[in-house]
Amino acid sequence: ATVSVATGATLTLAGNEAVASLALAGTLAGSGTLTAATYRLDGGSTMADLGAGTLASLGNSRLTGRSAAAVVNVEAGTLTLAAADRLSDTAVLTVAAGATLTLDGTDTVGRLALAGTLAGSGTLSAASYALDGGTVNANLGAGTLTSRGSSTLGGSAAAGTLTVETGTLTLAGAERLGAAPAVQVDAGATLALAGDQVFGLLSGAGELALGRFTLATGAGGDSTFAGVFGGSGGLVKQGSASVFTLTGEGAV
Repeated sequence: ATVSVATGATLTLAGNEAVASLALAGTLAGSGTLTAATYRLDGGSTMADLGAGTLASLGNSRLTGRSAAAVVNVEAGTLTLAAADRLSDTAVLTVAAGATLTLDGTDTVGRLALAGTLAGSGTLSAASYALDGGTVNANLGAGTLTSRGSSTLGGSAAAGTLTVETGTLTLAGAERLGAAPAVQVDAGATLALAGDQVFGLLSGAGELALGRFTLATGAGGDSTFAGVFGGSGGLVKQGSASVFTLTGEGAV
């Protein structure tokens, strides 16, 4: 069956149920799990649990129950995860441009593709995070972080590696990268600092826009940076046993 729950209406589960698809603008309540191939939240609220399948959200939706969906797409509006561990630990999570995912607790997914905004007070952990013009105001856990387009890291990230592939990634405060990662800035890309930072190592051929801030790097091993430095900030070499080679142009 195809199930639709209108705005202001409630479907209450007294046990587990399986349907072909769910379109939810109202409320899914109860103690059971509803399983479907697809779930579409259009300003809907889920108090009960959702099974495996594909979950799409638009409007201002809220996930209070858990979801086992393998694919989660926040297409528009805001999807709020109302507690910790609402999503499957292996879910592929995509947040489209103009859309927002808000965390009210810590959660884990398989990977994140962010063109919109990650907000809230929690930490999202994944094996990989791909920013494509996205804004991160919550925190990111360990893993691999890449950036394209004009992206902003306002929260902290514990990623072990960071690659700025294209566009500009702005680190919007001091010490945004807590794990002292290996950072690569590709040719044509820019990494902009809005506070002092510590990298394990720095490589690539792009631009490091220091502004008036200080970058400390080198403790993670040998590296070569062939790019340029901009701004009036400073560069501090760390790690007595490592070699940090500068082959590009620019003032520090």
